[in-house]
Amino acid sequence: FFPKSGVMDKARWDGWRLEKTDVAERRDAAEALAQSPQGLKEAVAHLRSLDPYVRQAALHAIEQAGERAARYAPDVVGLLRDDTQYVRMAALQALAAMNVPDSDATFSAVGDTLERLGDENESVRRGALEVLRGPLFRRAIVRTDVIVKLLDSRNPGIRRTALKALAILKLDALEAARLLIDQVGYVRVEAIKTVGTIIGSGEHGLEPEDIETVSRLV
Repeated sequence: FFPKSGVMDKARWDGWRLEKTDVAERRDAAEALAQSPQGLKEAVAHLRSLDPYVRQAALHAIEQAGERAARYAPDVVGLLRDDTQYVRMAALQALAAMNVPDSDATFSAVGDTLERLGDENESVRRGALEVLRGPLFRRAIVRTDVIVKLLDSRNPGIRRTALKALAILKLDALEAARLLIDQVGYVRVEAIKTVGTIIGSGEHGLEPEDIETVSRLV
């Protein structure tokens, strides 16, 4: 790997280490790959690995690189639908760290991120919420219909996540208010906080009579 001790050769070496079974070595390799453009290219190539642990480690490298890896956002977005939950979580963490620019090129990331709000795994849902707090925020505003549908999920954890998403976007207080009478206590508590956040923001776009109606319910 080091015939000339070049940077490119070191990237290949770290890419090889990324495929090792030892967790500590994979993490060390990922952090090394994050340090150079050649290393990042090697990490991106490993996103196509058949081994989910390797895909996760490659995403960790991209996350460590942060904004320097923003150009690889489309490659990361593709793993938001990965069959393995910890890979989906790693993809969300990488997107959040990359500070993906709000542009037409990254618009597809919004739909996939919103879908992850309905993921059965709570950690993945939390990751999706973190992405919503970033630059993709403005794009997500026009897709609140996806979130509103999750308010009717049979999974109370997903209903609570949907409420948290509406609180971030500060929209649809009337829809959130429907869960003030949810059968699950922690969902009702989240509904109260969400409605309060949306109304208190002053950006809700509600008519005065709607505000009065929601306030009575709270």
